[in-house]
Amino acid sequence: MTTKSSQGLNISLILCFLAVGSALPGFVNAQGPEMQQKVADLKEAMAKNKQALAQYTWNEQVTISLKGEQKKQEHFQVRLGPDGKPQKTSLDPPAQPAAQSGGRGGRLKEHVVAKKKEEYEDYADQIKALIQQYVPPDKDAIEQARQKGNIALSPEAGTPGQYKLVISNYLKQGDSVTLVVDKAQKNLVSLSTASYLDDPKDAVNVTVQFSAIPDGPNHVSSETIDGVSKKLTIAIQNSDYQKIQGASIPSEMQRGNPSAGRMRAHAMTAFDVTPVQHTARILSHLFVHPSDYCLAVCSQASLFLQPYMTTITAGHHVRLVRIACCD
Repeated sequence: MTTKSSQGLNISLILCFLAVGSALPGFVNAQGPEMQQKVADLKEAMAKNKQALAQYTWNEQVTISLKGEQKKQEHFQVRLGPDGKPQKTSLDPPAQPAAQSGGRGGRLKEHVVAKKKEEYEDYADQIKALIQQYVPPDKDAIEQARQKGNIALSPEAGTPGQYKLVISNYLKQGDSVTLVVDKAQKNLVSLSTASYLDDPKDAVNVTVQFSAIPDGPNHVSSETIDGVSKKLTIAIQNSDYQKIQGASIPSEMQRGNPSAGRMRAHAMTAFDVTPVQHTARILSHLFVHPSDYCLAVCSQASLFLQPYMTTITAGHHVRLVRIACCD
């Protein structure tokens, strides 16, 4: 058989294989109507979920390990900012400066240790920045992947009532994102990503598990990030989700207050509550968000607050705006 005819046979076999594969159960055209519907459902669920999650605050524990040995653990209070990105406040006490060792040898050792620590912290920051582009997944990026034909659909993900979407070239050439979706709720059950930093050899893998708040939105319950080349692992646990009794004030209100500067604005909602209850909500809100806030309160609630304003606003930038809600 000649080389030319052999090549022709190989091409024929490949085409035949693709034709058979497209007819196999579970294989779905990435641009077909079924895939389009599933992606649309997922995008809608993700958008609603993100909007609902913005009304919550939660605690985050971040544990960094190197070659299996824990090196650092941090705790944060988290909520989504106006841009939809997490805003974190440290819950840990300030770190105490380490005592310096005497002698030239001790100082040299400290310098080497500090340099190594800085190197790994920089590596960890690069990994975190990369993974933030994958978790949570972006609905527009998913839609672009569908349009490019980069999504494969499996009818089952190993558990009844679920299906799996595998996205290739999601953010970088050669990366992949696997989404396991609940058929009924259309929410994410889990996510796994295989990506890399600047070089494909510098692999970064992540596995994410999602849970639902009772009568509330879906959220990331746990996340494990592996920096393969340096054997660095970042484990994230989220817990204690609490609903915030507040909603964002429209940007027009901020523009109407030139002195607000970098002030972040939140309005306390207090319909169908007494002024005393409204006051309690405001105090709770200020405890969660201690500075740079503009609070909309009813007239009666503001009267209740007046005796405490000196204490409340000490060291803060809090402005009260009276509204008619429980007068």
